[in-house]
This record gives sequence, structure tokens and C-alpha cells, in this order.
Amino acid sequence: MCGIAGMISLIESINRVDRVQKMVAALSHRGPDDQQVLDCHSVVLGHARLCIQDVSEAGRQPMVHQSGNWVIVYNGEIYNHMELRDRLPPYPYKSSSDTETLLHALEVSGIDVIKSLNGIFAFAAFDVRNNRLLLVRDRFGVKPLYMAKGQDGLFFASEMKAILAAGFPRVPRLDVLKNELIHIWVNGKDTPITDIERVMPGTILHIDLNNLQIHEETWYEPANSIDMELAEEFSVMERPQIVKKVEEALYKSIRCRLGAQVPVGVLCSGGLDSSLVSAIAAKEAIPLVAFNASIPDQPELDETHWAKLVCQKSKLPLSTVPMTKDGWRRHFVRSVMHFEYPLVHESSIALAMITKQATQEGIRVLLTGEGADELFGGYGSRHLRERSRFHGTIFEEQPNTKKPLLSFLDQGNLPSMRDYERNAFESAFHAYAHHDGDRRALEAAIASDLRIFLPHGLNRKDKNTMQHAVEIREPFLDPDIVKLALNLPVEMKVYPKLKGVLLDVASSHLPMEVINRPKIGFSFDPSIYFADEMRKEALESGYLRDLLEVASEDWKQVVRSATGRTLFRLWSTEMWCRLFLEGCTVEQVEETVWKT
Repeated sequence: MCGIAGMISLIESINRVDRVQKMVAALSHRGPDDQQVLDCHSVVLGHARLCIQDVSEAGRQPMVHQSGNWVIVYNGEIYNHMELRDRLPPYPYKSSSDTETLLHALEVSGIDVIKSLNGIFAFAAFDVRNNRLLLVRDRFGVKPLYMAKGQDGLFFASEMKAILAAGFPRVPRLDVLKNELIHIWVNGKDTPITDIERVMPGTILHIDLNNLQIHEETWYEPANSIDMELAEEFSVMERPQIVKKVEEALYKSIRCRLGAQVPVGVLCSGGLDSSLVSAIAAKEAIPLVAFNASIPDQPELDETHWAKLVCQKSKLPLSTVPMTKDGWRRHFVRSVMHFEYPLVHESSIALAMITKQATQEGIRVLLTGEGADELFGGYGSRHLRERSRFHGTIFEEQPNTKKPLLSFLDQGNLPSMRDYERNAFESAFHAYAHHDGDRRALEAAIASDLRIFLPHGLNRKDKNTMQHAVEIREPFLDPDIVKLALNLPVEMKVYPKLKGVLLDVASSHLPMEVINRPKIGFSFDPSIYFADEMRKEALESGYLRDLLEVASEDWKQVVRSATGRTLFRLWSTEMWCRLFLEGCTVEQVEETVWKT
């Protein structure tokens, strides 16, 4: 994995190379092996390299095609790139990197080649002949990409901090920030910084370098993988046949994601999804190490026992990282800096601690179970109305009589967020037109999670692991598995338990104690690790209170009443404001918020 950056400006007097050099420096944690900048006149491209596939100098970027027609900066992994090479016309490749394969494919087929890529990626490709820049993001947005348009020109980068490093204004979007405090995450293009937008998953931005006009094209929509004929084929299959198909697809996906010229490991929390990935990966003839985080202070929530059972059965060494106050002190502020938003979930700190340990053990790639819950309906707390109607039970929505602590900030979801989420559901609902009634509604609700809920986890995983230059790979998001899952009978997902078909697959690979245990999820009360260690006055009289324009005494009451995740969100938002709006360093914020 790597970091990419670039700038386009029609103002000749601006030193674009200097700006992009600063952007690349801000991404050095994503690419510690090499940093390069190339002035292509129309656009300046920058790259911070993390060597995974081809560790030689021949894989350096920015990379120019022999014809001179294409220049690329690329972040990601294309798992089928050698297959693509075999189908392309002969070319004098200088490396074995997937970047060079993609570069030649663009020369031969243009941007149409994107649909044939099986991988995770974000890249910028300069089409010299047409004087345009293409910004492209993978199907589900595993790899991040941001774009900003300001007075000096257009900027893009793997992370927002790189755009800010180029001198882009640090102006907050207060409506977005409030939304994140209340609703945890904001879907769609909006970010908490004015005029910085996400490049959306499965999209291509065509940028005309003559006038900076932008045309957005959707190249992948999950609902387009819903296939009536395939669904009919599955509907008449016996359950064991379907289980075998899922297992074979998962084997194939894991096998191709184990390919790397650096050591590989697995994240094994002890939950079903990561345990299944770990167990199948262990059957391949390569050395692997499993990693997990323990919660010794909250043993009822600690899944380490099950992770040990999985690893013992699979003969995998398990490296366990315990949650501690000292660990939180070292990683809390830094994780906010790398996540680039107020933290969504306490697991961000655990991910940072695990990947630091992985780096110390020489691991640069980790496989994970991300995506299985969204594909196979594993979130029992979501879509309760649709689930109850499908099961023929009565759904009674329980009124929330307790007023949330931060409800005074709630202005409802942003219109852009409502539109995005409505579109995600309607696209899936339309695609399931071959089904009726409650079945169709439940299938559409589960499928819409690929656009509504999945991005939270993917963003958290990438940002908090790449701070230690560790690449995350998600076998469940292989296009073949996605298409299979979206067309399975919904009964395979909800009977006899949630993710029923994965439980059936797991019966051949995991201990029954792991299969039959209740789902916990990596959740815990984070406040025990930091609440008593922080200077309350830094939050009570900090940047966030001023930004929200809350009266001093009212805000003190909020802070003193906050517990658990609410306190966690308040502190991480305060840290975010100091880091991204004030421009403080991690060390400056740590000195301010932690007690000595």
C-alpha cells in the first residue's frame, strides 16, 4: 500500500512541485520506502511507496508508460494483475508490479479496464493525449481518496492531512461535525473540512486539465451484481451445494490475497468471520501469524479465549496485544490524527496497537474478516423492522425515553446524507424486483449496508493500520463472493441463525465452541483507559466548545455527565479540532490533554 497526491493549477506562478512535495511528506507513514514527485506540466503527481509486490526500484512511482501517453500514481493491490498481463499485448515490462500492469492496460484499453480489476485501489492516471486526469476508487472504498478544489487549483490525496499540508484552508463544516457527534458517521461526499470531499467508492472523476471541469462516473454499483437468473439457480439448490460454493469462493479469494513478497498475517479476533479467514489461510503452505487484542480489564467482553481456540486448532501462532492505559496514552491522539475524523469506534486504538506489534514482528500485510456482516446479514441490531416482517413476527418500536446527552446539537441528518442513504436502498430494492414483499425489503436493506454501513469499517481499518504501514486485505469483498452473497436465498443468511451459511462453512474449520458462541463484537467501555488520565479543563474550555458556541456552564455539565462512548467521542472530537483546525502536532495535543 502507498499514498498518492497531486495538484492541478492554471496559475503559472504557483510552485506546484513544492506543494506536492509537502503533500507526499505528510503521507510518508503510508509509504516509508520511497517518496517521489513528478512535474507533468499539466499536473504534478506525488507518491509515497510501501513495497509489497515488487520491492525493487523498477516499481517506483510516478510511473510513465513507454509510449508517454499515460502517467500513474497508484495505491492498492490488484490480485489478478498477472492474469491481466497474459491477456494484454506484449510489452517490455521493467517490473513485476501491478502498477505497471495497470499502466499498460490503460494504454491498451483505456479506463474500461477498471471493471476487470479484482483488487483494492485508489489511483490517479494522467491521460496525456486527452489532457485529462482520472481519479479512480475501488468498488467499496477500501483505499481512501480525497479531492479539494480551491482558489489555487485542485488537490487530491489519499488523506486529508496531505491536502492541508499543501496550504488548503482549515475551515470546519460545522453541520458535518455536529452530525458526526450525534450520528457517529456521515455518509456521502461531505467531510468535516469545507471543500474537501471524498471520492466515492466505485467512481471515476474525469478532470479536464484545460479548465478543471469535473465529470463523475459510477463504474461500480453493488446492486448491479444482483442477478435474477443466478438467484433462480441458487433457489433450487440444496443447502449443502450452496455451502460448498461459498467455501470454494472463500478459499479462492484467500489464496490470491496471500500473495506478497513480504510476510503476511491475519487478524483473528475470535469472532466467526476473522476466525474463518484465519483457519482457511492456515491451510495454505505459507508461514502466518495471527494477531488479536485482549481486554483484561473487562473479561466478560474479551474474545481472546476463542481466538486461542481457533489458533490452536489451526496451528497458528497468536500474538495478543492487551489494552492498557499506557497503550491508550501512546495511541489515542495519534489515532485521531490518522483516522482524520472524530473516532467512530474504540477499536481504532486496538487496531493501531495491533499493527504496531505486527510491524515489530516484520508483518506488512494482514487479512481480515471485514465485509462478512454486511454481505451475509450479520448485524442483528440493524433492519429490525424488515427482519421481523420477514419472519412473520410483530415489530414494536420501543420509544427512547432517555434524552441523549448531545441531543441539543441534533439538527437531523444532512440532506446529502439522507439522499445518499435513500439512493443506496432504492438501488438495491429496484435490483431485487424479481422478489416480492417482505423478502425483497429485507434483501434490499441488507444489500444497502454495503454502501451505508461498510464504509465506516473500511475507513477505520485502512487509516488506523496504515499509520504503521500495514496493509489490510478483505477476502470477503472479492467480486465473486459479493455476487454470490447478493444472490443467495435470504434464508441462507438468517436461518438457523444470522450468517447461517457461514456457520455451515465454519463447521469444517472451527471449534464448535467458537461456532456456537454468541456474537460479542469488539466493543468495550473505552473510558476506563483514559477518563482519569486526561485534563478535564482541556475539554471543558477547549476548541470544541467554542466551535459549537455552547455556554461555558452548560458545556461543563455535558462533559461532567458524559460517560463511555459519549465521553470518548467528545474527547476525540476535541483532539480532532486541535489537530485539523488549529494545525497542532500530535505532541502538542498530547501535552495539552494528558495529565503529566
